[in-house]
Amino acid sequence: MGSLAERPWVENAWEVAPTLVALGYSRAEVAALAAQLSPAQFLAAIGWLNCSAAIYSLLEEIGQGAGRISEIVKALKSYTYLDQSPIQSVDIHEGPGQHPGHLAQQARPGRYRAP
Repeated sequence: MGSLAERPWVENAWEVAPTLVALGYSRAEVAALAAQLSPAQFLAAIGWLNCSAAIYSLLEEIGQGAGRISEIVKALKSYTYLDQSPIQSVDIHEGPGQHPGHLAQQARPGRYRAP
């Protein structure tokens, strides 16, 4: 972007040039724009492009960061609950087979005898 540096009224050409290149502007396109606009208008247009590109770049980074944080939180949640199983209240004194004889009926012959 040598055409920006050649313009004495462009003070921050070294800051703006990388943004213009990243946006796909060629040296000829920047020179044509500078020829069509007054110096004040050109500076305003270049400054607006530079700031807009910076804002969109930062928004993209914020979105990526938020996505990464969300993945980390999901991983931590799943890891935190790995050692927990569903907890149920069970009354061992109710239900079918309330006496030890019931166990003896279900046991294989020869292995368990009711007292």
